[in-house]
Amino acid sequence: MLPFLLPWLLSLTPLAEAQIARLPPQASSPHAYPGIPNTDYIYNSSNQKQWQDYYRVDSSTLPNATQCEMPSGYAGNVPVNRSGFSNDTLFMWAFEKTPGSLANESSTEIYVDNPVGTGYSTASDGGYIVDEDQMGEDFMGFLANMANIFPGLANRPLYLLGESYAGTYIPYITKAYFGMETPPVSLKEIVMADATMMSLDATEQTPTVLALETYPQIIGYDIEVYKYFREQLHLCGYDLNYTFPQTKPLPSVRSAFLDESSPFAATARAAQKARFTLKQTARVRQTINRALKRDVLEEEERKREFQAKVRELRASPTSVSSISRRDLSGRATNGTIDPFYHCDLLDEIIDYALNFTEPWSDAFGEFDIYDVPDTLFPEPPMGDDPTSPTTFLNDKRTAVGLHAPQDEAWEDTINYPFNNTFEVPDNANIFGDTSKFPYVTHYIENLPAYNSGPPSIFILSDLATNASKKGVGMTFIAGQADFLVSPASTLGSIQNFTFGGIRGYTKVPSTKWYSDNGEFGGIVHQERNVTFGLFKGAGHLTSLWQAEHYHSFIKNFVVNKNINGTLDSSGKPIGDQQPLSHAFNIPAEHDAIFTGSGTTMGSTVWPSATIAAWDSAIAPFITSTPTTNKTISNMTNGFTSLTSTIPFKTLISLMLAGGLMVIR
Repeated sequence: MLPFLLPWLLSLTPLAEAQIARLPPQASSPHAYPGIPNTDYIYNSSNQKQWQDYYRVDSSTLPNATQCEMPSGYAGNVPVNRSGFSNDTLFMWAFEKTPGSLANESSTEIYVDNPVGTGYSTASDGGYIVDEDQMGEDFMGFLANMANIFPGLANRPLYLLGESYAGTYIPYITKAYFGMETPPVSLKEIVMADATMMSLDATEQTPTVLALETYPQIIGYDIEVYKYFREQLHLCGYDLNYTFPQTKPLPSVRSAFLDESSPFAATARAAQKARFTLKQTARVRQTINRALKRDVLEEEERKREFQAKVRELRASPTSVSSISRRDLSGRATNGTIDPFYHCDLLDEIIDYALNFTEPWSDAFGEFDIYDVPDTLFPEPPMGDDPTSPTTFLNDKRTAVGLHAPQDEAWEDTINYPFNNTFEVPDNANIFGDTSKFPYVTHYIENLPAYNSGPPSIFILSDLATNASKKGVGMTFIAGQADFLVSPASTLGSIQNFTFGGIRGYTKVPSTKWYSDNGEFGGIVHQERNVTFGLFKGAGHLTSLWQAEHYHSFIKNFVVNKNINGTLDSSGKPIGDQQPLSHAFNIPAEHDAIFTGSGTTMGSTVWPSATIAAWDSAIAPFITSTPTTNKTISNMTNGFTSLTSTIPFKTLISLMLAGGLMVIR
């Protein structure tokens, strides 16, 4: 069984992800199974029991469910009550701590495919969401129906959790909640992990050099290459300075490209969309692996082709691949922005690693932006495994057992048709979403509004004001090994909105927290109703890579309100502090980088002399721990850690890998 179940824990799946094919938006509808009440999806006190019985899951009918301890629960499509779109539903799967607890007054976990039209959730013809405001309204309709079916939910504390693009979903859901005179539920806390809250360029580009300080392995501990990227960061205006508290809003952030019409810009924008939508590279690799049906001979051929491609790239005059390390370092002081990559530092760093730094430059090297220490390519195969998420969810027995739709396959990645079209308007981000990000660091004027909205802080400050008034906590979580939405991105978002009358934290996060098993979990900080948690050894999907620690953190800091990381009456953080030279982050560990094809075959560790030379060379660039109102421009101190391997012990953890569930 799960270690614990919260009073009511509701989690969101990430943004629907991109497919190669762009077909017209397809309508879908829930399936009416035998025993469905004849009430046209109208829920009230007279038919509560009928609907509860209909949604109940018989776990014995699910394939491979005997391999784990399956909690009792309910599943199916619940309408969102949008007028004129009766087939707009959200699919939920609820797990009970004890049988009957969902309908009564005990702990429950509920997982939801959100928004309509993703996963098992359905969308009427023309019923896909127009924007995030409509998504928030839909979610309130869903919650109202859930509270009608299970009346015990109405007054129990609701903890709303989500990851990645849910950093946009959750603020808009909370905005809709605060806009209701009589909400259908009692919201207690919102939790956003590795959340996309800023413009995409601000999220990707501004923390890149900090990430190199965190993982110097990426550039082979070469201080001259570090200086080059540091110079590029400055030339592009991405070297943002933070103060504690933040004395003024952070400046606007320019586009990553001097010319958005250049061939490289178009390619890089497509890559950016893929990065933000394909949350688990293993899923992509598994699809490729299944399609090619590789055997040993095919792998050898691929290796030769890959090596030939590397040679071709290194010979190209238009790529950093053609520049030697020393030549690259020599360009650090010429005062010009790279003419090919422009300010797309993230792609330039990835290209550098793939061409110059072992193990990434090896034939089987792969740069995993979601989990830096993992270079396996392909990932361990899961596609034909009967316990894999997509296999499980597309099994007819699963669909029937969960009362799910049967008119189309379950997919973890789709190209979501915002406003019922795949066309992306000029005022939308790269996904077609015209909504403003919850916190906006905007590009310079007259450039495409990939992040949408004015150069201002949009939602979070207003949400924080309402949250404080209504007793709703706000928690932000960041994974140490996430190269896409790094801890610096998350902390940067916090420092740029106002809560409790002050912009950002007044102290740099530096308090250690420990998991229930006694292991060091990371860094925590709490001020004025806002909590920040940094997770050691976690990638982009924090709950998947550090499942046990994630449960401990949610239980102890979100639900039970552990005071570690809060400030005492004198303004000092409570709890065990990191050494002053390592504030905000974890001291350098310089752990191994995993290598292999299909399985971990080895690891790469740099010589102690190389590490010592780096530590000495980087020291002048690392700003010391700031005091209140002091500026800090580099908040990392070079650390790396192995990603923990958590065995799939329950069906819930199996589902996590497929995106349906994002926490254990």
